[in-house]
Amino acid sequence: MVKGVGYGIFHSVSAFCNAGVDLLGSNSLIGYAGSPLINFTTILLIVVSGLGFPVWYDILGNIKKAVRERGTRPLKWLFTRLELQSKVVLVMTGFLILFGTVLFFLLEYSNPATMGEFSVTKKLMASLFQSVTTRTAGFAAVSQSALRPGSRLLGCLLMFIGGSPTGTAGGIKTTTAAMLVLTVISVLRGRKDTECFNRKIDETVVRSGITISLVTFFLLDVRSDGAYDLRTGTGFPESDVRGDFSDGNRRVDSRPDTVSVQGESCRADDPDVYRTDRTGDDGTCICRKGGENDTFPFSPGRKNYDWIRGKI
Repeated sequence: MVKGVGYGIFHSVSAFCNAGVDLLGSNSLIGYAGSPLINFTTILLIVVSGLGFPVWYDILGNIKKAVRERGTRPLKWLFTRLELQSKVVLVMTGFLILFGTVLFFLLEYSNPATMGEFSVTKKLMASLFQSVTTRTAGFAAVSQSALRPGSRLLGCLLMFIGGSPTGTAGGIKTTTAAMLVLTVISVLRGRKDTECFNRKIDETVVRSGITISLVTFFLLDVRSDGAYDLRTGTGFPESDVRGDFSDGNRRVDSRPDTVSVQGESCRADDPDVYRTDRTGDDGTCICRKGGENDTFPFSPGRKNYDWIRGKI
Protein backbone atom coordinates (compact mmCIF):
# COMPACT_ATOMS: atom_id res chain seq x y z
CA MET A 1 0.00 0.00 0.00
CA VAL A 2 2.72 2.45 1.01
CA LYS A 3 4.77 1.51 -2.04
CA GLY A 4 1.74 2.06 -4.29
CA VAL A 5 1.11 5.52 -2.82
CA GLY A 6 4.77 6.41 -3.24
CA TYR A 7 4.76 5.24 -6.85
CA GLY A 8 1.58 7.21 -7.49
CA ILE A 9 3.04 10.45 -6.09
CA PHE A 10 6.33 10.02 -7.92
CA HIS A 11 4.75 9.35 -11.31
CA SER A 12 2.21 12.15 -10.85
CA VAL A 13 4.99 14.66 -10.25
CA SER A 14 7.01 13.22 -13.12
CA ALA A 15 4.04 13.50 -15.50
CA PHE A 16 3.19 17.03 -14.35
CA CYS A 17 6.78 18.15 -14.85
CA ASN A 18 6.95 16.46 -18.29
CA ALA A 19 9.99 14.62 -16.96
CA GLY A 20 9.10 11.18 -18.29
CA VAL A 21 10.96 9.48 -15.43
CA ASP A 22 9.35 6.29 -14.14
CA LEU A 23 10.22 3.54 -11.67
CA LEU A 24 8.73 0.72 -13.72
CA GLY A 25 11.80 -0.34 -15.65
CA SER A 26 12.57 -0.31 -19.35
CA ASN A 27 8.94 -0.97 -20.36
CA SER A 28 7.68 2.31 -18.87
CA LEU A 29 3.85 2.25 -18.92
CA ILE A 30 3.54 -0.40 -21.64
CA GLY A 31 2.12 -2.86 -19.13
CA TYR A 32 -0.71 -0.40 -18.38
CA ALA A 33 -1.64 0.39 -21.99
CA GLY A 34 -5.16 -0.94 -21.33
CA SER A 35 -5.76 0.96 -18.08
CA PRO A 36 -8.01 4.02 -18.59
CA LEU A 37 -7.26 5.29 -15.08
CA ILE A 38 -3.49 5.41 -15.53
CA ASN A 39 -3.62 6.56 -19.14
CA PHE A 40 -6.10 9.41 -18.74
CA THR A 41 -4.62 10.57 -15.42
CA THR A 42 -1.17 10.79 -16.99
CA ILE A 43 -2.57 12.49 -20.11
CA LEU A 44 -4.41 15.08 -18.00
CA LEU A 45 -1.31 15.92 -15.94
CA ILE A 46 0.86 16.27 -19.05
CA VAL A 47 -1.64 18.46 -20.92
CA VAL A 48 -2.53 20.72 -17.98
CA SER A 49 1.09 21.37 -17.07
CA GLY A 50 1.99 21.99 -20.71
CA LEU A 51 -0.61 24.78 -21.12
CA GLY A 52 1.41 27.26 -19.08
CA PHE A 53 0.58 29.05 -15.84
CA PRO A 54 -0.73 32.31 -17.42
CA VAL A 55 -3.30 30.27 -19.35
CA TRP A 56 -4.51 28.66 -16.12
CA TYR A 57 -4.85 32.06 -14.49
CA ASP A 58 -6.76 33.42 -17.47
CA ILE A 59 -9.15 30.46 -17.62
CA LEU A 60 -9.82 30.49 -13.87
CA GLY A 61 -10.45 34.24 -13.92
CA ASN A 62 -12.93 33.83 -16.76
CA ILE A 63 -14.73 31.01 -14.94
CA LYS A 64 -15.03 33.14 -11.79
CA LYS A 65 -16.58 35.97 -13.81
CA ALA A 66 -19.02 33.54 -15.42
CA VAL A 67 -20.09 32.25 -12.01
CA ARG A 68 -20.54 35.76 -10.60
CA GLU A 69 -22.51 36.96 -13.63
CA ARG A 70 -24.53 33.81 -14.11
CA GLY A 71 -27.37 34.29 -16.58
CA THR A 72 -26.01 37.56 -18.00
CA ARG A 73 -22.92 36.25 -19.83
CA PRO A 74 -23.19 34.12 -22.99
CA LEU A 75 -21.52 30.75 -22.63
CA LYS A 76 -19.20 31.49 -25.56
CA TRP A 77 -17.58 34.26 -23.50
CA LEU A 78 -15.73 31.53 -21.61
CA PHE A 79 -13.52 31.33 -24.70
CA THR A 80 -13.95 34.61 -26.57
CA ARG A 81 -13.02 36.74 -23.54
CA LEU A 82 -9.73 34.94 -23.02
CA GLU A 83 -6.39 36.58 -23.79
CA LEU A 84 -4.98 36.00 -27.27
CA GLN A 85 -2.20 33.73 -25.97
CA SER A 86 -4.72 31.56 -24.12
CA LYS A 87 -6.84 31.17 -27.26
CA VAL A 88 -3.84 30.22 -29.39
CA VAL A 89 -2.54 27.77 -26.78
CA LEU A 90 -5.89 26.01 -26.34
CA VAL A 91 -6.64 25.75 -30.05
CA MET A 92 -3.14 24.63 -30.99
CA THR A 93 -2.96 22.11 -28.13
CA GLY A 94 -6.29 20.58 -29.09
CA PHE A 95 -5.30 20.43 -32.76
CA LEU A 96 -1.94 18.77 -32.06
CA ILE A 97 -3.49 16.17 -29.77
CA LEU A 98 -6.19 15.30 -32.33
CA PHE A 99 -3.74 15.42 -35.24
CA GLY A 100 -1.26 13.14 -33.50
CA THR A 101 -3.91 10.72 -32.27
CA VAL A 102 -5.43 10.19 -35.72
CA LEU A 103 -2.09 9.75 -37.47
CA PHE A 104 -0.63 7.42 -34.84
CA PHE A 105 -3.84 5.37 -34.99
CA LEU A 106 -3.65 5.05 -38.78
CA LEU A 107 0.11 4.43 -38.93
CA GLU A 108 0.28 1.84 -36.15
CA TYR A 109 -3.15 0.22 -36.56
CA SER A 110 -1.78 -3.00 -38.07
CA ASN A 111 1.70 -3.00 -36.51
CA PRO A 112 1.85 -6.20 -34.40
CA ALA A 113 4.91 -4.94 -32.53
CA THR A 114 3.06 -1.93 -31.08
CA MET A 115 -0.75 -1.89 -31.03
CA GLY A 116 -1.71 -4.30 -33.80
CA GLU A 117 -3.10 -6.84 -31.33
CA PHE A 118 -5.11 -4.28 -29.33
CA SER A 119 -8.86 -3.78 -29.57
CA VAL A 120 -10.06 -0.67 -31.42
CA THR A 121 -10.81 1.12 -28.13
CA LYS A 122 -7.39 0.26 -26.73
CA LYS A 123 -5.74 1.38 -29.97
CA LEU A 124 -7.47 4.77 -29.74
CA MET A 125 -6.38 5.16 -26.12
CA ALA A 126 -2.80 4.16 -26.93
CA SER A 127 -2.75 6.55 -29.90
CA LEU A 128 -4.03 9.40 -27.72
CA PHE A 129 -1.41 8.63 -25.07
CA GLN A 130 1.35 8.49 -27.70
CA SER A 131 0.24 11.81 -29.19
CA VAL A 132 0.30 13.55 -25.81
CA THR A 133 3.42 12.01 -24.28
CA THR A 134 5.54 12.55 -27.40
CA ARG A 135 5.50 16.30 -26.84
CA THR A 136 8.44 16.10 -24.39
CA ALA A 137 6.76 14.03 -21.64
CA GLY A 138 8.70 10.84 -22.37
CA PHE A 139 6.42 8.05 -21.12
CA ALA A 140 5.52 5.13 -23.38
CA ALA A 141 2.42 2.94 -23.65
CA VAL A 142 3.74 1.07 -26.71
CA SER A 143 7.22 0.00 -27.78
CA GLN A 144 9.04 3.06 -29.15
CA SER A 145 11.72 1.05 -30.92
CA ALA A 146 9.07 -0.85 -32.89
CA LEU A 147 7.32 2.25 -34.26
CA ARG A 148 7.10 2.56 -38.03
CA PRO A 149 9.20 5.25 -39.75
CA GLY A 150 6.15 7.46 -40.33
CA SER A 151 5.29 7.35 -36.62
CA ARG A 152 8.85 8.25 -35.69
CA LEU A 153 8.79 11.22 -38.04
CA LEU A 154 5.48 12.34 -36.54
CA GLY A 155 6.95 11.98 -33.07
CA CYS A 156 9.92 14.15 -34.05
CA LEU A 157 7.56 16.85 -35.32
CA LEU A 158 5.49 16.82 -32.13
CA MET A 159 8.63 16.89 -29.97
CA PHE A 160 9.99 19.80 -32.00
CA ILE A 161 6.82 21.82 -31.28
CA GLY A 162 6.52 20.72 -27.64
CA GLY A 163 4.30 22.54 -25.15
CA SER A 164 3.29 26.13 -24.48
CA PRO A 165 5.15 29.16 -23.01
CA THR A 166 5.80 29.15 -19.25
CA GLY A 167 4.66 25.53 -19.06
CA THR A 168 6.73 22.52 -18.05
CA ALA A 169 7.13 21.12 -21.58
CA GLY A 170 9.95 21.89 -24.01
CA GLY A 171 10.04 22.53 -27.75
CA ILE A 172 9.73 25.73 -29.74
CA LYS A 173 6.22 26.15 -28.16
CA THR A 174 2.73 25.89 -29.60
CA THR A 175 2.41 29.65 -29.99
CA THR A 176 5.54 29.81 -32.15
CA ALA A 177 4.30 26.97 -34.34
CA ALA A 178 0.89 28.63 -34.69
CA MET A 179 2.51 31.94 -35.59
CA LEU A 180 4.59 30.27 -38.31
CA VAL A 181 1.50 28.62 -39.81
CA LEU A 182 -0.47 31.88 -39.69
CA THR A 183 2.42 33.74 -41.34
CA VAL A 184 2.48 31.23 -44.19
CA ILE A 185 -1.29 31.56 -44.61
CA SER A 186 -1.04 35.36 -44.64
CA VAL A 187 1.65 35.26 -47.33
CA LEU A 188 -0.37 32.83 -49.47
CA ARG A 189 -3.39 35.11 -49.19
CA GLY A 190 -1.35 38.16 -50.14
CA ARG A 191 -1.81 39.88 -46.79
CA LYS A 192 0.82 42.17 -45.36
CA ASP A 193 0.32 41.32 -41.68
CA THR A 194 0.04 38.09 -39.72
CA GLU A 195 -3.37 37.98 -38.04
CA CYS A 196 -4.88 35.73 -35.38
CA PHE A 197 -8.47 35.97 -34.07
CA ASN A 198 -8.84 39.30 -35.88
CA ARG A 199 -5.78 40.74 -34.18
CA LYS A 200 -2.47 41.70 -35.76
CA ILE A 201 0.70 39.98 -34.56
CA ASP A 202 3.60 42.41 -34.27
CA GLU A 203 6.36 42.00 -36.84
CA THR A 204 9.04 41.67 -34.15
CA VAL A 205 7.17 38.69 -32.69
CA VAL A 206 7.03 37.05 -36.12
CA ARG A 207 10.76 37.59 -36.65
CA SER A 208 11.57 36.21 -33.19
CA GLY A 209 9.47 33.11 -33.84
CA ILE A 210 11.14 32.42 -37.17
CA THR A 211 14.58 32.90 -35.61
CA ILE A 212 13.81 30.55 -32.70
CA SER A 213 12.54 27.87 -35.06
CA LEU A 214 15.53 28.05 -37.41
CA VAL A 215 18.12 28.15 -34.63
CA THR A 216 16.47 25.20 -32.86
CA PHE A 217 16.33 23.22 -36.07
CA PHE A 218 19.99 24.00 -36.77
CA LEU A 219 21.06 22.87 -33.29
CA LEU A 220 19.13 19.63 -33.67
CA ASP A 221 20.78 19.08 -37.05
CA VAL A 222 24.31 19.21 -35.63
CA ARG A 223 25.77 15.76 -36.10
CA SER A 224 25.71 13.82 -32.85
CA ASP A 225 28.32 11.31 -34.03
CA GLY A 226 31.13 13.84 -34.11
CA ALA A 227 32.97 15.90 -31.50
CA TYR A 228 31.81 19.50 -31.09
CA ASP A 229 33.72 22.25 -29.31
CA LEU A 230 31.20 24.62 -27.69
CA ARG A 231 33.91 27.11 -26.75
CA THR A 232 35.11 27.69 -30.30
CA GLY A 233 31.95 26.73 -32.19
CA THR A 234 33.85 24.21 -34.29
CA GLY A 235 32.93 20.61 -34.92
CA PHE A 236 34.52 17.69 -36.71
CA PRO A 237 33.19 14.23 -37.52
CA GLU A 238 34.43 11.24 -35.61
CA SER A 239 35.94 9.82 -38.78
CA ASP A 240 38.43 12.70 -38.80
CA VAL A 241 39.95 11.70 -35.47
CA ARG A 242 40.43 7.98 -35.92
CA GLY A 243 43.99 7.01 -35.21
CA ASP A 244 46.45 4.26 -36.04
CA PHE A 245 46.42 1.45 -33.49
CA SER A 246 48.92 -0.85 -35.18
CA ASP A 247 51.53 -0.16 -32.53
CA GLY A 248 51.05 0.43 -28.84
CA ASN A 249 50.25 4.06 -29.43
CA ARG A 250 47.17 5.93 -30.48
CA ARG A 251 48.01 8.60 -33.04
CA VAL A 252 45.87 11.17 -34.77
CA ASP A 253 46.60 11.10 -38.49
CA SER A 254 44.24 13.66 -40.00
CA ARG A 255 43.71 16.42 -37.44
CA PRO A 256 46.71 18.64 -36.62
CA ASP A 257 44.91 20.36 -33.76
CA THR A 258 43.86 17.28 -31.79
CA VAL A 259 45.50 14.43 -29.98
CA SER A 260 43.79 11.21 -28.96
CA VAL A 261 44.80 9.52 -25.74
CA GLN A 262 43.79 6.31 -24.05
CA GLY A 263 43.66 5.03 -20.50
CA GLU A 264 43.10 6.76 -17.18
CA SER A 265 44.85 9.87 -18.43
CA CYS A 266 41.49 10.87 -19.93
CA ARG A 267 39.68 12.44 -16.99
CA ALA A 268 35.95 13.06 -17.34
CA ASP A 269 35.90 16.31 -15.36
CA ASP A 270 38.78 17.91 -17.30
CA PRO A 271 37.25 20.84 -19.26
CA ASP A 272 39.81 20.42 -22.04
CA VAL A 273 39.06 16.74 -22.68
CA TYR A 274 36.19 15.71 -24.94
CA ARG A 275 34.77 12.23 -24.70
CA THR A 276 33.91 10.76 -28.11
CA ASP A 277 33.34 7.07 -27.51
CA ARG A 278 32.88 4.84 -24.47
CA THR A 279 32.46 1.59 -26.38
CA GLY A 280 34.14 -1.08 -24.33
CA ASP A 281 35.00 1.61 -21.75
CA ASP A 282 38.44 2.09 -23.30
CA GLY A 283 38.65 5.71 -22.20
CA THR A 284 38.94 7.16 -25.69
CA CYS A 285 38.96 10.96 -25.58
CA ILE A 286 39.88 13.94 -27.70
CA CYS A 287 42.12 16.64 -26.28
CA ARG A 288 42.43 20.07 -27.93
CA LYS A 289 45.96 21.40 -28.41
CA GLY A 290 47.71 23.95 -30.55
CA GLY A 291 50.82 22.10 -31.65
CA GLU A 292 51.85 19.32 -34.02
CA ASN A 293 50.62 15.75 -34.27
CA ASP A 294 51.83 13.73 -31.35
CA THR A 295 51.56 10.28 -29.90
CA PHE A 296 51.01 9.13 -26.37
CA PRO A 297 52.04 5.65 -25.23
CA PHE A 298 49.26 3.49 -23.94
CA SER A 299 49.88 3.13 -20.24
CA PRO A 300 46.86 1.96 -18.26
CA GLY A 301 46.92 2.93 -14.64
CA ARG A 302 49.05 6.04 -15.14
CA LYS A 303 47.65 9.48 -14.53
CA ASN A 304 49.04 11.95 -17.08
CA TYR A 305 46.91 15.03 -16.52
CA ASP A 306 49.95 17.30 -16.60
CA TRP A 307 50.97 15.82 -19.97
CA ILE A 308 47.53 16.53 -21.37
CA ARG A 309 47.46 20.13 -20.10
CA GLY A 310 50.94 20.67 -21.51
CA LYS A 311 49.61 19.94 -24.98
CA ILE A 312 46.74 22.43 -24.76
